[in-house]
Amino acid sequence: MKNMARSVAAAISILVIITSSTIAHATPAARDGKAARDPSEPSLLSYRESGCTEISYQRGGQSSVLRPLVPERFTLTDFPPAPGRVYLTVTEVTCDRHHAPHRGSSRGAYTYLIVSAPVTATEGAQRGGEYVIFYVTEDRTQLTEFRRLGWPMTALSQHTRTQVTRDSDGVVLGAALDVVGAGWDHELAALASERPAGAETRTAEYYRDTPTGAQTLCFINQISVTPAIYSGDLRGTPFDTIAYAHGPLTAFSGWLVHGGWDATVTTQNCPT
Repeated sequence: MKNMARSVAAAISILVIITSSTIAHATPAARDGKAARDPSEPSLLSYRESGCTEISYQRGGQSSVLRPLVPERFTLTDFPPAPGRVYLTVTEVTCDRHHAPHRGSSRGAYTYLIVSAPVTATEGAQRGGEYVIFYVTEDRTQLTEFRRLGWPMTALSQHTRTQVTRDSDGVVLGAALDVVGAGWDHELAALASERPAGAETRTAEYYRDTPTGAQTLCFINQISVTPAIYSGDLRGTPFDTIAYAHGPLTAFSGWLVHGGWDATVTTQNCPT
């Protein structure tokens, strides 16, 4: 792993230069030792995350590789014009606090990463959302709870470093990550391509079939979402096994998100 200070500074410097010339052209994205829960319970887990900074971006995935990983009741989202390419969403998040009722709060900041496929349900009442392919985290409470529910959660090494850039008013303008562990070693940096707006309420749904049945992770977010330019390199990570194209990510459009959210894992539909 490269020296954090040097590599982050270089990444931010590159993004500042790129953003200064492209700001007008930014494009939107848009078990562990505990009794098992009864999978028939509508709500299996609830928690809140706060003080979070997220870099979110979309890439292309190989449909021939992803189709066996995603249940047939979901339709993958084509990513034209390339044949056999579908959308993937990568969400890399650092939060200051994780709080779950009756379990207390996490100590210190932690980082996690979700790789998911945007999908549309072809049966039942489920709406469009994201089907989770990979989920890795530093937070050991999060790791234990999701593993207990049967999610494919992997532990990061707890040596990930994060640098968040703010203006004099405390508004988040950029972020850089040096992710370590579980085969996911990589660096990523993003810089807002316009002034962040105020927080707004949004929702999101993530699906996963587990050994005990289908589950949905529901988010009710209070967040600021800003177009951003990001650069990074996921080569050599598990993402590379499903990616349509391989290579460094340089000056792509994504999103920089800041805020917090309430999350619930359920066997039913998310609240509307």
